[in-house]
Amino acid sequence: MVKAISQAAIKSVQPIQMVQNNLELKGELLKVGKGNQQQVIDLTQKRCHVVAYGKAVVGMVAAVHSILGEKIVSGIASIPTNIQKALIANGAQDLLPGPDSVVQLCEGAYMNIPDEACLNTSIQIEELICQLSAQDLLITLTSGGGSALLCLPIPPLTLDIMADTTRGLAKAGANIVELNTVRKHLEILKGGGLASLAHPARVVNLILSDIVGDPIDCIASGPTVTDTSTSADAIDILEKYLTSQQIHPVVMDVLKRDLKSEMIRPQAEVAQVDPLNIVIGSNSIALEAAVQACHDHKILSVLITSSLCGEAQQVGRDMAELARRILQGVGDTHYLEGLFGDTLDMSTEMKTSLEKELQAEVQKSKKDNTPLCLLFGGETTVHVMGSGKGGRNQEMCLSALISMEEFSLPDDKVVFCSLGTDGQDGPTDAAGACITPQCMLGNSLNARLSLSNNDSYTYFSELHEGKNLLRTGLTGTNVMDISILLVRP
Repeated sequence: MVKAISQAAIKSVQPIQMVQNNLELKGELLKVGKGNQQQVIDLTQKRCHVVAYGKAVVGMVAAVHSILGEKIVSGIASIPTNIQKALIANGAQDLLPGPDSVVQLCEGAYMNIPDEACLNTSIQIEELICQLSAQDLLITLTSGGGSALLCLPIPPLTLDIMADTTRGLAKAGANIVELNTVRKHLEILKGGGLASLAHPARVVNLILSDIVGDPIDCIASGPTVTDTSTSADAIDILEKYLTSQQIHPVVMDVLKRDLKSEMIRPQAEVAQVDPLNIVIGSNSIALEAAVQACHDHKILSVLITSSLCGEAQQVGRDMAELARRILQGVGDTHYLEGLFGDTLDMSTEMKTSLEKELQAEVQKSKKDNTPLCLLFGGETTVHVMGSGKGGRNQEMCLSALISMEEFSLPDDKVVFCSLGTDGQDGPTDAAGACITPQCMLGNSLNARLSLSNNDSYTYFSELHEGKNLLRTGLTGTNVMDISILLVRP
């Protein structure tokens, strides 16, 4: 059941439909966006170019090509290694652009790590945009994963230095906003750099968001968005998480000399370029589809948050505690009190309203003997202390599993799953995992050792021959994670 709900959520944010909802061509007039955001661009005597980067942009390119066709004169897309093969294997070849598309699809960044392939693609993108004039329209397509796939370090920085820096920050627990703030000041195209180099061309950016709150300056590190952060902010982040010995001296030199400002136009000029940035898809849309799927399956549901964050192990423990409270609580139980940290940092009125909704649905579930589905969206972090293999969703599930067994929760009363909507959780071939309280077969010691070593993937691979892992393959979209807690009070 939870797998069907998660599949409905992922299906709702497939990129082709998201683009078609926000891009319409009538004659020579291109309508971009919806409602108050909509702008109309006259394409008469305009040359159209496409630049794309991210895990979900293959389908976005296909959609733009289906709308603009021969009006596109050139284009380059930086996409994940093997994604075309994966889409075909999953029967999603409709996400691939047709053979007459002029947009080059260039694969790279294997396991979401920048490599020579995506570096070469980024150089080609830089060369393309630097040739544009006022007669050109540049349509950029942005999705999660763009930070890795659009990677052009400021000399003398190298890919290895960038990889060591971002890997060190991620292992120390830096969140995606902090990571991308550092990247903006160490790379040419990020933090408004792409828009600056494309001047004086008109720039339109369609975005699939993979960050809580949809901050457009952080998604893929904001290549077309004026950067309000400073190199001093990047230094503060580095010093917050890393020792001086862990920070490469070249990194500090680039930041202290603010070399990026010497390579592109000042941020004030980026603002004058005035790119049109529109978020066309987000985690909230996927959660709404999950709510509808619950309704279709006659399951009660409560959307708890689209801003789930925090350390994955702690969030997993909170999921187990929430299930315990629902199974053992009474009508006036404050089910969410003290759980999920800053995720539920909302006004008193909003939190009271959410608690009342949850209390009502729990009582209805008990009365009608109907499952209750609690929905969460967002993205947690992992503080890497071990040498194992896994991802934030698998780590959250393993942590929840250990706590559920501690609470002796009945196996037929709780199901929990968490997965990345892109189909890849960490450097693994799994999107996430799905568990019930007793599925560890009493081997709690091994589970705890695996969790302390950040080795959730190995644990779930060996448990029940890997049947608890969710392997969706690359999905062609990316709007953070979906977590589903199904309880039968």
